[in-house]
Amino acid sequence: NLRTADTEGEQCPADNLKHLVGQLIGEIDVDSLPQPSRVVPHGVSVTMEYRAERTTLWLDPDARVQRVICG
Repeated sequence: NLRTADTEGEQCPADNLKHLVGQLIGEIDVDSLPQPSRVVPHGVSVTMEYRAERTTLWLDPDARVQRVICG
């Protein structure tokens, strides 16, 4: 479910970060990601509250970006 939402003037930039899919997280400057953002390692539980302005990077077992979504 890839959504881009406009909430109070803020947009999630997930669609603009699709080029990160397949890259190792260690090769990405996560500090330069638009905020708010979070990186979720494979198998880690996270809260699932939806925040339209937040970008979430989900990693696969090899620490590669598997998907980039809003929320």
